[in-house]
Amino acid sequence: MDDLYDVRPQDESKHLADKLEKVLQPYLVGEVIDYFSPDTQMTRQDVYTYAIALTVTGMIQLCIMPLYFYSMHCVAMQMKAAVGAIIYRKIMKMSSYSLHKTSSGQIVNILSTDVNQFDHATGTFHFIWIAPIEITIVLYLIYSRVGIAALFTLAVIMSMVTLQFLMGYFLGKLRTKIGSTKDKRTLLMNEVIAGMNIIKMYCWEKPISHLITQLRR
Repeated sequence: MDDLYDVRPQDESKHLADKLEKVLQPYLVGEVIDYFSPDTQMTRQDVYTYAIALTVTGMIQLCIMPLYFYSMHCVAMQMKAAVGAIIYRKIMKMSSYSLHKTSSGQIVNILSTDVNQFDHATGTFHFIWIAPIEITIVLYLIYSRVGIAALFTLAVIMSMVTLQFLMGYFLGKLRTKIGSTKDKRTLLMNEVIAGMNIIKMYCWEKPISHLITQLRR
């Protein structure tokens, strides 16, 4: 787990550069379009420069994106392996009383579901800190074009952020309920598998299958 927090050279500044290219592309497109305005002061050489810069930024983005997602996937794999090892060590050191209170369904759910969330977290984590910078640059570019009307863009962005926070809150509550139901279902399935001989002996197949079906619903 020594490499869990190490930042490899290929991970540095990739996301920031990618976001900068996404901001530059609309700006360069706007400059190219301005060339065709009747009162433009741009020369043909200027528009050629903007067009070449637009092409180069698109090619750089095309090369960086696969490397970025590959690097984030490697980081997610390292984090999953490290957290899985920590959970395993913790289980080995737990007392009999603590193991009795913790069901195997909870452990399986953590290792199979919760740990896999690192795949999504590593890919979207950088959006949290890059979002204010990107919003500031975009608002400046919009303000330089349309003036005070850029405030309406800020209002729309803030409303969308608020809506996403609310959706995340409700989805978190639903995920908690789903996790609890998964724990119960896994615990019941383990008990059924462990007591299969007794269930067969007393012909309890239908009642037990009914209980499992209710938990799955």
